[in-house]
Amino acid sequence: MSTNRTGMTDESEGKTTMGADETEKKEPEGTTQETKGTAKQPRHRRMAVIGGIAALAVVCGLGVAFASGALSPTAQVATDDGSSSATVAQASDEDEALSPTDVAALAGTLSFDGKDVSVGEADVRVEVVGGRVMVTQTSSDDAATMVDATARRSAALATALADQKVATADAGSGTSSSGGSSTGDAVTADSGASASDAGTSASTAPAGATVTDVTWVTTDPTGTVVVAVSNAPETAPTTGTTAEVVNGSAGHDMTDAAYAAIGGTGSGMDQKGGSAVTDPTTGQAIVPGATTTTPAQEPTEQTTDAGSSAGTTGTTTSSSGATGSGATSGGSTTSSGTTSSGSSTASSGHWVTVTDSAAYDEPTYGQQWVQDSAAYDDQVYQYTQYTFKDSSGSVTYICTNSDDAFDYQMSTGLSYKDQDIYKTVHHDATGHYETVQTGTVHHDAVTHQEWVAN
Repeated sequence: MSTNRTGMTDESEGKTTMGADETEKKEPEGTTQETKGTAKQPRHRRMAVIGGIAALAVVCGLGVAFASGALSPTAQVATDDGSSSATVAQASDEDEALSPTDVAALAGTLSFDGKDVSVGEADVRVEVVGGRVMVTQTSSDDAATMVDATARRSAALATALADQKVATADAGSGTSSSGGSSTGDAVTADSGASASDAGTSASTAPAGATVTDVTWVTTDPTGTVVVAVSNAPETAPTTGTTAEVVNGSAGHDMTDAAYAAIGGTGSGMDQKGGSAVTDPTTGQAIVPGATTTTPAQEPTEQTTDAGSSAGTTGTTTSSSGATGSGATSGGSTTSSGTTSSGSSTASSGHWVTVTDSAAYDEPTYGQQWVQDSAAYDDQVYQYTQYTFKDSSGSVTYICTNSDDAFDYQMSTGLSYKDQDIYKTVHHDATGHYETVQTGTVHHDAVTHQEWVAN
């Protein structure tokens, strides 16, 4: 056995195969390429050598690609004897889309105009449809703070997601076309299958969709929507007052109470402005004052990594009956087992409304005046007046004491006229207050949402 410069050996009759950098000597015309003691080299063996050189060039090329980061390995292609012949490449990380959980984690790093506006990953729920992202947050802040924070967080997240791609929760299940796992599992092929053929069963990360808008919805602890603000990455404001950030958004809406809390018309902003703020999961407008599920009740839907079979059940069976993961025979896949697509790690179930107290009408009471006696005027005696006049009828003396009147009469001989004087005294009506029913107040039923497993 001998080895040429390419590192390849030829076991046929101890003959050394021509190296890649060797020059073939041209034989004189009319002679054969036989050497002394050596049979003529068969054509098919020369072809095998050439094929080996080409294969080595492919392997070397792939190695350079992996070293430069252009390609990353996902699965090994095994030959019939179990040896690894090539590495199957997938798209680079630049093509991978962010999952809802990735976006939720990003919310914990947000800043706006140099100030921290982050919120914990567990305190938000992220939902993605196409390139539309909606974040729902529950807050116990006052309404004015909610309006300011919601506008800034929506703008900050939209800016952070500029030119980014996002995938819906079930886009990255990583289940291969055969229903088996596509990460790190050998894809079996016969001797006639090439690396590219085997690579067709390996999953790649979902391309997702470029983010077009980010909607941030803030609710109070009961799940009542207080304010919702939407921003597009290319137009989201990056600085400004509350009014400037709200007015600079693609659309916003808030409750009457929230609008009053920020100053109403004196705040420099409208209660509702821009394009209608809609829920990307339903296409319907988000209505402030309506009730929705909180992140605590319905967290961000968990997703498995692209190319992973976590959260899935299912195996594939080759034509020989052996159970394996993503097994192929003759370049094709046959599935005799049960395969289910990737699913969320969240438990399967549904929300139900539980009534804490039924609706009812409550009587209202007030104080009412009840009259005991009516008002009246009374004439009250004050004194008696004595008036003296002379023969001509002129008044000569007036007094109010009977003794004085007697003395004056005795000294003058004049007569007098007496008159009782009264004073009018007003008396108000009398009565009392009694408690009486004045009306009713209606109370709606008190309910809450509970998650029930199916």
